[in-house]
Amino acid sequence: RQKNEVSRCIQTRLRARSSLSDIAMSGNDTAGVSRASLAALKEFVPLLRARPQLARHPDLLFFRDLLRDWGAAIPPDAPEPTRKDDEEACENDTELVDPDQDPAQPMGAPADSELTEREEEALSEHRAKAAEAAEAGLWEDAVAAFTAALQMRGSAMVYAKRAEAYVHMKKPNAALRDAKAALEINPDSAKAFKCKGVAHRMLGQYDQALKDLGTGLSIDYDEASYHVQQGVTALVQARKQKQKAKADAARKAQEEEQARRARAAEEARTQQQQSQSSQGSGGGFPGMGGMGGFPGMSGMGGMPGMGGLPPELMAKLMGDPELQAAMMNPKVMAAMQECMSDPSKIMQYQSDPDIQKVIMKLMGMGLGGMGGMGGMGGGMGAQQAPSFDEESTASQPPRPTSVEEVD
Repeated sequence: RQKNEVSRCIQTRLRARSSLSDIAMSGNDTAGVSRASLAALKEFVPLLRARPQLARHPDLLFFRDLLRDWGAAIPPDAPEPTRKDDEEACENDTELVDPDQDPAQPMGAPADSELTEREEEALSEHRAKAAEAAEAGLWEDAVAAFTAALQMRGSAMVYAKRAEAYVHMKKPNAALRDAKAALEINPDSAKAFKCKGVAHRMLGQYDQALKDLGTGLSIDYDEASYHVQQGVTALVQARKQKQKAKADAARKAQEEEQARRARAAEEARTQQQQSQSSQGSGGGFPGMGGMGGFPGMSGMGGMPGMGGLPPELMAKLMGDPELQAAMMNPKVMAAMQECMSDPSKIMQYQSDPDIQKVIMKLMGMGLGGMGGMGGMGGGMGAQQAPSFDEESTASQPPRPTSVEEVD
């Protein structure tokens, strides 16, 4: 099927050349042109539109020149393969070559070109010279002889052999062009597939190389191509291992970063809780944190002298529901604030049962004279703190002060 398609394409091009010649000689657009020529031209135009690279075929040089004369834009040549599959995987590949950037080699005549007997003899001579040069390793001479043979008649085998010569000359792009030309004529050319695979391997295009080498070996097995395939397979595996190691390292780094952030967040929460505990450790006395406090009582803002309380005593203060309830009384809170700012005010609250109860509880818990509550034990000197017994205060009238006491 491929051979028939190529043959049809060549015949169409020949008919198109004849049609263009007829049009040029007619003096106007269609006068003097046969219907067959017009039909061939109509068939050729869609083919050229679908495959613009045909315009660069040597047989269509006249047509390309005509298009340029008319100001038409000729599609550029496809860029030669230059990219490597994986630069890291190619670092240790000693068989890589720099892509050849030489102008495209001359391509051959149609595969069904009819030759005279003399031309057939000349063709056989060119092929024989090419084979001798290739056997001797004279690859440039072999390419020249193969080219001469191809220009007389295109051949898949000759294209494949010239591709092989270009491989030996370390010209992978030229080898790829000839291998593709061979496969257009014979899609089952094992040598063309193998040369194509080796050329891709030389360019570091390992995946395509494996594909082409596998196809060629499935058509015609040979040890040399098999060893090339094994070498490419090892390179691909090394590339996959390197990619996996890189992915594992990235994943590990991400997990470590997440763990570090989690630890930092936990430490921040712990510090915040400790800070809030130290600032608000009024021991469960609601509202005591903002009293401006009882100096010395850690967190409660502190009554003087109550700092450094034993844990069991602090637990008693925090665990007394009556004391906590009393501290919720705004009157009690205001009186305690007033006493802390002026300890002499304590005396005026002796008749207030709510405040008296709080002071008695504090003293009953072992606070003595409240450690000098701004003066009790300090401002009241060393004299014993007065008793705030409710009954004695209410039943006994105040005693007159004598002159000696005044003195």
